[in-house]
Amino acid sequence: MLLNWDSFTQALGKMETESSVVSLLSQIAEVPVVTNSPDQDSDPLGKTTFYKFERSGVEIGWREKKLHHIHFFVQAEDEYECYAGPITYDFNFDSIESTVVAALGLPFSSGGGKNMPLLGYMHKWLKYENELYSIRFEFSKDGSLRKVSLISPSFVQGV
Repeated sequence: MLLNWDSFTQALGKMETESSVVSLLSQIAEVPVVTNSPDQDSDPLGKTTFYKFERSGVEIGWREKKLHHIHFFVQAEDEYECYAGPITYDFNFDSIESTVVAALGLPFSSGGGKNMPLLGYMHKWLKYENELYSIRFEFSKDGSLRKVSLISPSFVQGV
């Protein structure tokens, strides 16, 4: 997969038929496993359709027929292999929270890093926002980067 970070950020908020999305999906070069959120999901934005690129370590979520979010599995998780492509500021699996904060400053919001009733352990996360997208970094218990998520600016207020 020979993508650059801009290929992902430019596709956010776009419909599947738009050129930036068509280009992105063709460059991933893997047939996705397609699933939907459960019918009983009470998300106010409606159902999400997931394109799971398991070998590439990428999951794309669609809401209201627009690209809502992209998850990059920096560490293998469940059916996902490790994502080996580009991440902003050249972050990778060796990156830790202090590396992210040193590069991006204090986050817009943060949380996790503890057990939650009924949910279990919630991984520590940092979220940054700008006019182009929201980006969320999630860390393993050992402090290493485990997942990065891009969220479309048109959905940032509701996420």
